Amino acid sequence: GQLVFQVLPDIWPSLEPLYRHVLTTGEAGLDIDIEAPSAEDPGHPHYWLLNLYPVTVEARVIGIGVIAVDISERKLAELARVKLTRAAVDTAAAAIETRDPYTAGHQNRVAIIASTIAVEMGLDANEIEGIDLAARIHDLGKLRIPADILTRPAPLLPEERELIKVHPVVGAELIKGIDFGSPVAEMIAQHHERLDGSGYPHGLHGDEICLGARIIAVADTADAM
Repeated sequence: GQLVFQVLPDIWPSLEPLYRHVLTTGEAGLDIDIEAPSAEDPGHPHYWLLNLYPVTVEARVIGIGVIAVDISERKLAELARVKLTRAAVDTAAAAIETRDPYTAGHQNRVAIIASTIAVEMGLDANEIEGIDLAARIHDLGKLRIPADILTRPAPLLPEERELIKVHPVVGAELIKGIDFGSPVAEMIAQHHERLDGSGYPHGLHGDEICLGARIIAVADTADAM
């Protein structure tokens, strides 16, 4: 016998526009995440998963079904994992820069450019996050390359250039056991591949190269120039 805002007063300000949209259009709203305060737990963020669907009789919407699940525990665990992953990536990025100070700030700039491209392309948040993480450590494999090669101000010998070319594979190997929720290792392994097959380490062509690696390759080249 109660109205929705009486049953769910804490989340009604966020729920109301969704509710009215379903009521007006007859279109269901599925798997919607919202953040809202909780009167029972003030001062701490709470997260809800909402599903709204129209209840119809003879093609007329007579009401709205609402399923609201408090997913705060799961969401907070996810946020903690993301924070920990970010910290680990930042530490790895800093370690690379100590080995190759000439390119200090390069990975951060590549991440900014790559993320901006991904946003402009309309990729979803998870894809953008994965591209940003991969870009921030795309040169991780340089940790296994002798410092005198990385910092030498003179041209490299052919065999030294070949050694440099293994750094994408080495970087991917170093993080292959970490679940980033996106193909970060694949992006690192392929960020020096080129659409025409002229890249390395495997000479992949076109769509054989994952989208994230193609974006990072553009950002990497732009920053290098």
